[in-house]
Amino acid sequence: MLKASILLLLLVGLSHQATVTPCGVPSLRDDMKCFMQLVDFLKNSFLVILKSTDRARDFKNSCDSLQNCYSSLECRKNDPNVMDLQRKVNTYCDSMLYISTDFVECNKKLDQKRSQCWSTYFPAPDRSCSNVFGQEDCVKREIIETCGQQDWIGFRDVRNKNLKVS
Repeated sequence: MLKASILLLLLVGLSHQATVTPCGVPSLRDDMKCFMQLVDFLKNSFLVILKSTDRARDFKNSCDSLQNCYSSLECRKNDPNVMDLQRKVNTYCDSMLYISTDFVECNKKLDQKRSQCWSTYFPAPDRSCSNVFGQEDCVKREIIETCGQQDWIGFRDVRNKNLKVS
């Protein structure tokens, strides 16, 4: 559920970033190449939700390919839309890779616990700062009690990084 929520937020963000600035006919080929990389990236974003190590590796490769593609667009090197998109994709990739690798065991434990707090938690960027980790910071308590301080710190840092680019 958590991965699907983060993916939904990414798709909304990317849809606003997908503006095209004309750089001339020769850049169209490069733009299409990056668009195809974006399609692959989105496909792998859905697949990484399946919690497979192979899927996480494929997703990491898609992240790297997409970042390399955008970096190679000479015509758009200083385009604020492309720069913002790169930053958002990088943050999203880091978040999904953390959730899909380092946080997997904790996520399983939290899901098995079936607490009201964790099962209803939706990490939406439009939440106020007072409840970004659930009502009365219940997510913080759940993670620390179930998985420990280190998992909480990792989750908190990833979540805060996402908030900064939203």
